[in-house]
Order: sequence, then C-alpha cells, then structure tokens
Amino acid sequence: MPKTKPTKKIVSTQDLIIAVLSSSTQSLEVVQKLKPSKNVVRKAMVVLRDQPEVCQALEQYAQSQGYTAFAKRGKFAPTVGETRVYNVQQINSDPSFIRLPLSSLSLKKGAKVRVDFEDGEIVVRPAFSA
Repeated sequence: MPKTKPTKKIVSTQDLIIAVLSSSTQSLEVVQKLKPSKNVVRKAMVVLRDQPEVCQALEQYAQSQGYTAFAKRGKFAPTVGETRVYNVQQINSDPSFIRLPLSSLSLKKGAKVRVDFEDGEIVVRPAFSA
C-alpha cells in the first residue's frame, strides 16, 4: 500500500470558538493542538471579546506564535514626534495627493481639520470652533 501524505486540517473560526468554549480550563492547550492561522485567531478574538477569560487563551497563543498586533491594514498610526515619508499618488490625470492618517490627532469621521499651506510645508491641525 503506498504511503499517503498527511493532510493538513483547516481550522475555521467557528471550530476554534467551539473548541475554546467547550474546554475552558485547558483552552490554551486546545488552541495549540488546532494550530489556527493568524486570521482565524484574530476573528475569534473579535467574536469572543465579551468573554475576557476565554479571550486570554487566544492572546497567549498569539503572543507565543509571534503575532505582535492585529492591525486592520497597513502601518500602525504614527505617534507624536514621529517622522514618516509618504508616497505621492496619482489616479489617471487627476492631481497628485497623499493619504495621511489622522488618528494621532484623535479625529473621527466627519471631524474638520485646518490645513495651512506654508512655504514648502503643509501643516494639518484639528479645527476647533471658537
């Protein structure tokens, strides 16, 4: 009889959630046996965020696997005093622009910003209504 390669079991987010919830005392060991991917762990943590004791096992597994942080996309938001270089973008024949993260200014969608165009500089500040 020819030898067959062992198949890799794909673990879904629901599989992980069910396994962790069914064995609350040894949930870290259960997670390690399943060997879920980074995205599966992230999605399970979002679903289980209301249960911190269960979510702790997933956080421990994520740290042991070297998953540093679960960002949505791209780079982390810049911190105060940090300097970054951004690529200038252009779509078709429209004017060039940059995509600038404003989370370090603690702004939410719909907030207004004040943009000062100075000699060789563009300064962005929150626009506070007086």
